Amino acid sequence: MGSITSAGVGSGLPLDSIIQSLVNAEAQPKLLALNRKEANLQTTLSAVGALKSAVSKFNDAVKKLSVLSDFQKVKATSSDTASATASATTSALAGTYNIVVNTLAKGSRAESAATFSNSSSIVAAGLAGTGTLTFTVGASNFTVDVTNTTTFAELRTAINDKGTTLGVTASIVNTGNGSTLVLNSSTTGVGNSLAVTNNDANLDIVSTVPTGATAGLNVTQSSQNAQVTFDGIPIISTTNTFTDIVDGVTLTTTKESAAGTSLTLTVANDTGAISTNVKGLVDSFNEMLKLFKQLGSASGGAAGPLVGDALLRQIESRARAELGKTFSTGGDFDTLAELGVATNRDGTLSLDSSKLSTALDKEFLKIGEFFAGATGLAASLSTTLNGYISSTGSIAGRETSLQTQLRGVAKDRENLDFRIQQLEARLRKQYAALDSLVARLNSTGSFLTQNLTKSQSSKS
Repeated sequence: MGSITSAGVGSGLPLDSIIQSLVNAEAQPKLLALNRKEANLQTTLSAVGALKSAVSKFNDAVKKLSVLSDFQKVKATSSDTASATASATTSALAGTYNIVVNTLAKGSRAESAATFSNSSSIVAAGLAGTGTLTFTVGASNFTVDVTNTTTFAELRTAINDKGTTLGVTASIVNTGNGSTLVLNSSTTGVGNSLAVTNNDANLDIVSTVPTGATAGLNVTQSSQNAQVTFDGIPIISTTNTFTDIVDGVTLTTTKESAAGTSLTLTVANDTGAISTNVKGLVDSFNEMLKLFKQLGSASGGAAGPLVGDALLRQIESRARAELGKTFSTGGDFDTLAELGVATNRDGTLSLDSSKLSTALDKEFLKIGEFFAGATGLAASLSTTLNGYISSTGSIAGRETSLQTQLRGVAKDRENLDFRIQQLEARLRKQYAALDSLVARLNSTGSFLTQNLTKSQSSKS
């Protein structure tokens, strides 16, 4: 509102105070009514937002039970994860197996039979030109060129640069009596040992002479297979991974079993995540119900912001109806109650985890249809909830209506401000005229008083 300028200068009357009182008397009741209306709308909008959030969280919990493939997961568990781990696909069948890890797959290792002074030593000073070393692992190889100035440090670098893809590495070890070139290959499996050949006899220091000669390479470890005994059956693998050791099960060995010991591999339906998600469904429903009671409370202190609101009762009623439906799958469990989800006297849900676990162990796939089938609980309940929380749902419609009303309040404020400004201007004009009139009357009164006084003085 515009400020009120000074008035009453001519008349001496407190016109500013009078104008202010009249303006306030007109504005305050309407302003307070607008404030109350806006506060109520904001409180209701906040409550509707909290309602939408609670229903959305419940819907999120429902959706976690809507993925059918989650009810087809199989878990493979090793009783000794230090020796072996396992994984399983949906094609794996439940079962228990006894496993002994006999040997691990290993790569090969070779050392130069002759020593040399240090890493700066020349590999083959006698070369007339350029010699070539060929490093072979299985069916693959790479080559390194050597000249009569190539040092062992340079040779090591060249091997490491080129051998990356084949898992070949080179290092120089100081033995105290000279240095040795050590070659390692990470490629496992019988027949995959590292072999080094040359095209010049001057390179014999690193040629393949595994016979203990003073030149060439001594093979200190040949590549080998991994072997396990699986329920009494010996099985080998060129790596430490046994793919489809039984249908859908992959075993990875990491440590040989101690003498006389074995581990147990258990393949079973992976029910853990489903149990967690069912509990999440129960918990989120109870949280939603708790909020509903707070929003719609009519007892105790102040009433809830949505007390008497039909939307609360409607959402709860329809959600309960969906949770109580029968979804026939041809199995023994067609209702949530049969899966261990019960309704308490206060309306909340509770979960009998033992009952659910028993049901999942008995009919895992059929229970998957109950929850995640095309016409199962999750699809049906989520469709119902989306009718409230989607962009075109009931709650969104309520939010839109409240926001429209709030914009109306803002417009009413603008209109009120304009009317009060007009009132103030009109009052100021009227009281300015009064001020002027009173000022003139005061001036006339003073003039008459002075003349009467002079007249009486002259007579005396």
